[in-house]
Amino acid sequence: MALSAKVRKQKDKGDGDQKRSKKQHGELEAAPFEESAPLPLTKYERVRVLGERAARLASGRAAPTVRLPGVTDPLRIAEEELRGGTLRCRVLRPRPDGGSDAHELRDLVP
Repeated sequence: MALSAKVRKQKDKGDGDQKRSKKQHGELEAAPFEESAPLPLTKYERVRVLGERAARLASGRAAPTVRLPGVTDPLRIAEEELRGGTLRCRVLRPRPDGGSDAHELRDLVP
């Protein structure tokens, strides 16, 4: 009986230590997702949008939405379209909970 009581006390003590250590170090808990205004376009999203648009312009699959006299560079045209807000597309952003949010490009460009 004495041995089993000792083992039980050690187990109880061990569990308490683990619980205390978690409380001491603090567990990181994911904050619930809150709907808010989207952040501006990141540099990675900007490069992706410009690259895709320039590729479409260069291949002839899309017509420019802005007029730039004398400019034939697809990247320059894509930059002006982005700056002018004439591109119509959505940017998908992953969320921490595994889902994703779709934001209109015009809402992300200041």
